[in-house]
Amino acid sequence: MRYRQAAEGGSAEAAFRLAVLLERAAEDRFEGEVERWYAAAAEAGHNRAQVRVGVRAAERGDTGTAEHWYRRAAEGGSRSAAFNLGLLLAREAASRRRCSGTPAPRTTGTGARRCGWG
Repeated sequence: MRYRQAAEGGSAEAAFRLAVLLERAAEDRFEGEVERWYAAAAEAGHNRAQVRVGVRAAERGDTGTAEHWYRRAAEGGSRSAAFNLGLLLAREAASRRRCSGTPAPRTTGTGARRCGWG
């Protein structure tokens, strides 16, 4: 595969495209490779890869990593990263406000677990 050769040779664009192709294959056996190539492209400064790394981190609940990559991509000029960063920060602020109070005696559910009450 030409993308693989170019990615292994250090091409950020090839690493990004290879990750996209492997991700679209939707096979679990490629998951590690998808992460590897997105990360390689993101580290090399590829904005779309930085956004994808951020999205994937956010989907796992790793908001710190998501914020890092969204911020790097936004600083590089990515409008979608700036948008995602804004959403992430707004959700985190809302979550902190919700969790700053004392829970009602029967508080249960996702919000309660997120705040450490459930």
